[in-house]
Amino acid sequence: MAIVGYRTDDWRGEPVWEVSYNATRDGVPESDIMPRQPAEFDSLATLLAGVKGSNVPPLPPGPRNATVLSEWLSALAAQPVLSNSSALVDFLSLDNTWWQKLPWFTKGTADYVWMVEFAPCPVFIPKLIRIAERDTLSAPGTSLEAYVFLASFQKGKTNLDWVVGLMRNYTAQCATWEAVPPAPADGSDLWAPGASEAPQPSEDYVKQPVHMLPGSYLNGQTVRIDWLTNDKFTYMNITKVHLKLGEMYAGEHPQRVLDMGTGTGATALAFAALFPSAEVVGIDLAPPQVRFSRFRAAETAVHNVDFYWADARNTSFAAGSFDAVHFTYVLHEMNTTDAVAILREARRLLRPGGKLTAFECPYFENKIEREQFIKLFTFAGNADADRLGFHGPEPFFGEFEAFEIDAALPAAGFANVTKSECSMYECVFQAVSP
Repeated sequence: MAIVGYRTDDWRGEPVWEVSYNATRDGVPESDIMPRQPAEFDSLATLLAGVKGSNVPPLPPGPRNATVLSEWLSALAAQPVLSNSSALVDFLSLDNTWWQKLPWFTKGTADYVWMVEFAPCPVFIPKLIRIAERDTLSAPGTSLEAYVFLASFQKGKTNLDWVVGLMRNYTAQCATWEAVPPAPADGSDLWAPGASEAPQPSEDYVKQPVHMLPGSYLNGQTVRIDWLTNDKFTYMNITKVHLKLGEMYAGEHPQRVLDMGTGTGATALAFAALFPSAEVVGIDLAPPQVRFSRFRAAETAVHNVDFYWADARNTSFAAGSFDAVHFTYVLHEMNTTDAVAILREARRLLRPGGKLTAFECPYFENKIEREQFIKLFTFAGNADADRLGFHGPEPFFGEFEAFEIDAALPAAGFANVTKSECSMYECVFQAVSP
């Protein structure tokens, strides 16, 4: 190991030393350059001091130059007990599989608590691998991307300033999914049929970023991290969505289907595969999500689906023009007024006898459990959250729990409301338009 450079333009916003290394992992040699901030060398020295059977050379006090740090790193490499230690593996970001067995958000309460409180997370931020826009869909998740997910949950309650900075710095490195000429800059090529102006998001949609995403979904640089939820939540995974929709629509053949708040398009694409003769429409309030979903459909050669930039509270589609309307993880990400408006619009758009289906967060009937999850998801009582305007991963969760969707559906005019398969992450809802 040796220092081969010093940069002041690192993506994290602070100067870094560039550490060159050669290593062997699982019998495979590899070499790379890892950028590390000056303070991270001190953190490494502290961790190595706890390695049994080692003789950690003292890290000279600052100011340090490349020669001093290279000599220190060489002394570490000379001791196998140190060069093979988990601390040095972490420092060099050599373990790129640490996250692959995590349960993420697909199992029970105990797994969730373990994830956000105890799941092992790297001490040192993994290396940034930039993903080109054209590779957003195909590139596998990286160690850094998994770190951003996990660290934002684990550290957000106690060090929100750091998490907000991490999210801003990370997303700033991602593809923008902005309009590219000859597409019009105003996004009018994304408008739904019959629309005469661009959809206008509510003030809350802009000012209350969900999932601690800077600029929320309107920021195209959050598309990649949103897409990566496809293997972290049950009904963001297109295979699981396809199977569940197949059960829910067994024996039915809707000819026109609307997916509200389509996001990265999983549910709309699952409907399209399930009903190849149907016309499937996915709408979203964020233009970058629509561009990505169109790209995804093209890349996967799905031709019976269209994606549009539209406001699910008030669309340009004709009344009674859909056989089925669906939404996935949508209503809990907005205020009650907007949620009610979406349910009413879904009712307007469905033909008589048409079907509404939804995968949405549950209503916790136990008051103590409900209050604890509201606090957990919204960072309630956290002064930093109020100061920064980042109210946890789910800023509207308190409103959503008071909303109680299975009571709101009949109030919006739906009949035969059913709720099933409730976990701490989602419930499956079905209803019929009379």
